[in-house]
Amino acid sequence: MTHSEREIQQLELLIGQEVALLIVSELGADVSAFPTEKHFGSWLGLAPNNQISGGTVLRSRRRKANRLGQAFRQGAVTVRRTETWLGAKHRRRLARMEKARAVKATAHEIARLVYAMLRDGTEYVERSIEEFEKEY
Repeated sequence: MTHSEREIQQLELLIGQEVALLIVSELGADVSAFPTEKHFGSWLGLAPNNQISGGTVLRSRRRKANRLGQAFRQGAVTVRRTETWLGAKHRRRLARMEKARAVKATAHEIARLVYAMLRDGTEYVERSIEEFEKEY
């Protein structure tokens, strides 16, 4: 099994087959164009776009996500229905904030996980709901 096939299998576990294939086709396995996960999230249109001065938010604009950012949002919606740590965390976000913000926050978290997987070659380790309940 090649490195790319392993990456696709790991991504499928996390966000589903269609979204995983879109990510690999759009981005490939090389994220060296992005120095940090913050750059990656910003490019996807998933990072908060707040202009802060002295601890006060002056302006906050919604950024339009590119096609890959939209795929991560789709993955976040898919994760909502799973019995996983990420699914439980997303449902918790939905209980305390509006749907669009919760989806964007979960998509950003998934993007950070995918960035780490592609950059370092680390494998995705599935966490259970029991671990989430202990943590929160």
